Amino acid sequence: MLRRALWVACLFSVAPLAGCSSDDAGGSKQGTGGSGGTGGNGPVDALLEATCTDSIDDVYATPPALTGDAGALLRCAHDKYLTKDELLAQAKARGYDGPDFVSGAHVYRVLFLTSRGDATNSPGFSTGVVYLPDAPIADKAPLVASGHGTVGQGKDCLVSKNATLAGGDPPAQWEPIAGAGYPVIAPDYAGYSQFGAAGNPVSGYLLPNDAPRSLLDSVHTLRSMIPSHAAQEVVLTGHSQGGHVALSALAMAESHGIDGKLSGVVVYAPFWMSGLMLGVGLFIGGGIPIQGNELLAGAGAWYYYSAAELADGPGHGADMFAPAKQDTVKTFVSDACLGDNTLLHSLGEFLADPFDPEFVKGVGGSAMSGAPCATDGSEAAKLCEKWLPRLKSSRPHLTGSAKSVPILWMYGDKDTSVSPGFATCGVDRLNADGAALETCMMPGKTHGGIVRSGSGRVNQWIGATTLGLPAPPPCDLDFTFTTDGTGAKLSSMSDGKGGQTVCQQPPNNLAD
Repeated sequence: MLRRALWVACLFSVAPLAGCSSDDAGGSKQGTGGSGGTGGNGPVDALLEATCTDSIDDVYATPPALTGDAGALLRCAHDKYLTKDELLAQAKARGYDGPDFVSGAHVYRVLFLTSRGDATNSPGFSTGVVYLPDAPIADKAPLVASGHGTVGQGKDCLVSKNATLAGGDPPAQWEPIAGAGYPVIAPDYAGYSQFGAAGNPVSGYLLPNDAPRSLLDSVHTLRSMIPSHAAQEVVLTGHSQGGHVALSALAMAESHGIDGKLSGVVVYAPFWMSGLMLGVGLFIGGGIPIQGNELLAGAGAWYYYSAAELADGPGHGADMFAPAKQDTVKTFVSDACLGDNTLLHSLGEFLADPFDPEFVKGVGGSAMSGAPCATDGSEAAKLCEKWLPRLKSSRPHLTGSAKSVPILWMYGDKDTSVSPGFATCGVDRLNADGAALETCMMPGKTHGGIVRSGSGRVNQWIGATTLGLPAPPPCDLDFTFTTDGTGAKLSSMSDGKGGQTVCQQPPNNLAD
């Protein structure tokens, strides 16, 4: 058991990522764009057919009544116009190293209607940013919806307002898409704007039934802005946590619906792991320090807190934490963006320290051992019965039409946030589901570097998938199969000697 715990601990080892700033790039600038005139913001946007005369402040203010179709555009503000050279320079400043752009873009801030992942799928709303290219790739261009990675869950962590979050990883994902001529929308996810308002629970972190709704519904928002210029083809993209959002959206697209034909999904280094790993992290957390593993510590807090707020109701997010730590956890969720680690360090020395011991005993023990929950009526047993199914369901299977939708998985072999162990577990799970999966590994690229270096290839793939354009060339590296001493082909999950990784080892069955 100790050897196995140490093995899992190695998989969990991550480096702290860049911090975030509270600077608001938009301020209170008035929206003056739209089809009525340039308003000093560049040429008239030839694509826009919606009214975008709200101020940016209005987009983030208390929303109107939440009625209408999913994705209904509630408010819209013109932010700025960027020529192709300005857009390229902006992307290069973030580390983009792909082909030159062919298009500039009008940038908008939007507020749209969606729903939440609570028991009743209650109405919700999300803000987001939209880039409409001034040189679209086709008369009717495929639409792209882009899911951002981990930035924190709190009131200052809106990617549409702050381009510096997570070291600029979110805009590094969608700027090249717009620069290639594709209309793209990037939602903040419901729960970010108007954080803490009544009826607006915190955004669900790594929950398959909350943020994916915002991503799917944002497609309708984008289409409603350019209905005459939008093709039926839709591509979803996502990085890290956003990869989980995009793949979860694929899993629920058939039942939830999407405005158009879902033609492809692109994920950069997605966290496509069983939620049981977060339970295992509780069990072995007494041996893993928070210092140096801030991303994992934050992920645990964000997941459990948001899952309880959505499933158990407002005010229950801190129930599973030790009473003396609950106020600090609430403040961390509310106030800290990724990289703001002071509150995390105050929660204790090890990963398990912030949690109630009965929660650690019940949930962590069963997640680690693979044993069923105890039936002795103890508090630990009750917590296990509630939380173990939630952890197991956090990574949905692909079924029905989702299996036939092409998926491109981009990964850098120097990624220390989604480790090779995590990545191969995710690839193996999609293969087991029968997904139409294509993988590409780029040498020397990190967790964020894969976005900056892989986006040129992604744009080619989107063009080939949706418009029949030439496909990108083969990758330099890939998640290749290995062979054993007899020449037999082994899966990417293998250690090359016929063994299996932690994700496939019984009794945990973390591959589920």
